Amino acid sequence: MVYDTLLELQLDGKDISTSADQTISTLRKRLIKQSWKHIERVTMDVIGVSLFKHTFEIAPESLQLFPFKNHKNYMESSQLKQHAAGVVGTIGKVIMNIDNVELLIQVLKALGQEHNTRMITQEHFDLI
Repeated sequence: MVYDTLLELQLDGKDISTSADQTISTLRKRLIKQSWKHIERVTMDVIGVSLFKHTFEIAPESLQLFPFKNHKNYMESSQLKQHAAGVVGTIGKVIMNIDNVELLIQVLKALGQEHNTRMITQEHFDLI
């Protein structure tokens, strides 16, 4: 899944540009970008908070991974909203640059390294 890909990029330095580019057709790339444009009309933090709300409902223990875990009203915390907007912003960056595999690799490597330092595992990514 996503975590495996991030970890492979981070640890092995694999060049996936050829296989990744061939697996998504031009038409699918265009449709993905068009769909994202409709989604991003809602503010990034609203979309992201919704994503995290769902995650915390299906896996309440995942809340313990975040610095806002002790916030009395964590769903309203600025930390959650900021993190949620960042997650959705990264998704948007990946989608809008789906044709630029080199940039995607850089973004995903950085994301993998950042999460690896926080001890985020495959199971955590599977929740989302």
